[in-house]
Amino acid sequence: MAYKFSERLYQDHQDHQEQPSEDAIDWKKVSLVFFLFSIISFITALFYTADTKKIYDGAVYVSYNQQHKKMVLMGPLMVKQAKEVYEITIQSDVRENSWVFIEGEVLDANKEYLFSFGQELWHETGYDDEGAWREQENDYSMKVTFPQAGQYYLNFKKEGMQNDDKIHVTLSQKRGSSLPHMVFAVITCLIGAVLRAVHYNMIAQTNYTGY
Repeated sequence: MAYKFSERLYQDHQDHQEQPSEDAIDWKKVSLVFFLFSIISFITALFYTADTKKIYDGAVYVSYNQQHKKMVLMGPLMVKQAKEVYEITIQSDVRENSWVFIEGEVLDANKEYLFSFGQELWHETGYDDEGAWREQENDYSMKVTFPQAGQYYLNFKKEGMQNDDKIHVTLSQKRGSSLPHMVFAVITCLIGAVLRAVHYNMIAQTNYTGY
């Protein structure tokens, strides 16, 4: 009789678990909603990273080590709408065991300085216990958002251990900035993961109290 009574109590407890309160929050379903928002935001971010058209792809002359006072401008670049995003990729053939720093300047229609960007490129070789090694970084990309519609110019400067005056520049227009969508995707994914952990933690606690 005692065994049957305890078995009946356990069965009643299981039946109570299988009939949750109507006011209880289903954290699993809520987490799925956040995961869905994360996926949509990630796909949207990929959409905005795509190029709409390539503006320029070729060689550009640069001023080297501040020796040339005259700027060698690229442009004018016609920006039709405010906040348009462009990606600028700069490539330079860096000689072995040397480096260069390539800076890009954005100028307005009056060829006045607005802002700049830059990065060091390098090429290193050597020998160690495992033999010869080689490491290099000969290009970089930068996304630039133009604040207003109008004409803009680009000017490039080069400093470092080699005195060639040419670089390769690729300028592409983007659909927009993917950063806000990517940030939202990461945040909603983290929230979904936390809610999913809460869901399984509640199940574990319920199963523990049931025994």
